[in-house]
Amino acid sequence: MYPVSYDPHNRLYSLDVECPLVPDYLEDFVDPETAAGKHLRQAMQTIQQLEISEPGFLLENHAIDSEFFDLQRIPVELMLDLRKQ
Repeated sequence: MYPVSYDPHNRLYSLDVECPLVPDYLEDFVDPETAAGKHLRQAMQTIQQLEISEPGFLLENHAIDSEFFDLQRIPVELMLDLRKQ
């Protein structure tokens, strides 16, 4: 799912801001036709499935992401725009 990280406690999505793809990713992910848009939607679908089947994995994964990456939350407004589509 990299550079996306998911916090299952708060149900928030973040990005590793040190990833060189993040500036373009932020510009493009709301558009469902871009590679970033497709990637984020696939990540969200996978996360929804994991919330049911393997919630412990999501907790462990976020703990690791938080330790190793410089995470910045994806603004809630952008996520709401994405979910409206």
